[in-house]
Amino acid sequence: MSGAEFNWADWVIVGVLLLSAVVSLLRGLVVEVASLAIAVAGALLAFHFAAPAAEQFLQGIDVVPLRTGIAALAIYVLTSIIGALALYLLKRLIQGAGLSGTDRLLGLIFGVARGLLIVIALFWVGLLMRLDQSEWWQQSTMMPGVARAADALILFLPANVREMIANPATGASALQQMALPTSPPGASPEDVPAAPQAEQPPPPAEAPPAEGQPASEQQ
Repeated sequence: MSGAEFNWADWVIVGVLLLSAVVSLLRGLVVEVASLAIAVAGALLAFHFAAPAAEQFLQGIDVVPLRTGIAALAIYVLTSIIGALALYLLKRLIQGAGLSGTDRLLGLIFGVARGLLIVIALFWVGLLMRLDQSEWWQQSTMMPGVARAADALILFLPANVREMIANPATGASALQQMALPTSPPGASPEDVPAAPQAEQPPPPAEAPPAEGQPASEQQ
């Protein structure tokens, strides 16, 4: 659609790319990468140490999930504060070394790449939801370019995810199956033993001869 005008989907794509690029341009590559590393570190620390920290410092809270959640939040916030101080020192170091211009330029490239990855991820989600049949999708000017970029990156996804994206109907069914409760390993319906059936009563034994029977036979 060479002569087509931008619709709202195109403006959303442009907005995501510009926002990601501007944020990275203002912050610089080093700060962007360091911020991502701090966020990942905070999540990992909270995941691994929330339960021990809750047992050690929050014994006054009887509800275990509540105190574990509070401990996880505290660990993440503490990691973020320490990371913010480290980022401040890192910014001063970059400015003192005179690398701010190069760092911002690299940050701009990083931001555009990150924005494109976000757009491609949204594109794949739209395929799973079968939004590609919508009129606004088909009339989008930028969607064909996003599709070509997505086709170039889809080879890096796991095979089962590629299958879900390539076959939206199958992918939707797989997502629904993932949402359903599953049986524990080794407990499929075929493996569950049938309920024991009641034993059939033994056939009635032959009645013993009457007391007078032998006497009559002897006669």
